Amino acid sequence: MFNAEGQVFNGRFGFNIGDFYNGTRRGFDLRLDLRFAGRFSVEPRYEFNRVTLPEGSFNTNVFGGRIVYSFSTDLFTKLYVQWNSDRNLVTTNFLVNYVYQPGSDFYLVFNQTYGTDSVSTGLLDTTLVGKVTYWWNP
Repeated sequence: MFNAEGQVFNGRFGFNIGDFYNGTRRGFDLRLDLRFAGRFSVEPRYEFNRVTLPEGSFNTNVFGGRIVYSFSTDLFTKLYVQWNSDRNLVTTNFLVNYVYQPGSDFYLVFNQTYGTDSVSTGLLDTTLVGKVTYWWNP
């Protein structure tokens, strides 16, 4: 595994072998992190799994990635997108995080799920969530 934190280019390659319910799972994952000018990063990911069960075997692929942009040390955004071949879904997550004082944050999260097969195509779900934390230290 190669992993060099704080570098412009950071990569990881891993293998997994183990139990999966009453069967086994074998696979690998690949992750790259590209950081530009300290404020902007692109993080593509891929995961493959071969699942073997008494009822049969199947393969799954997960393609995803994250884009992060920091406006300042107090305000940043993240966009995460993932496609799962087993469920034929694309999920998106957009987050805005504002640190209005040390230890206290405001989060705004927007999620959407899209179907990518012939049974359920298009937008399936939308969620908007806000959260405020406050560090109280008397």
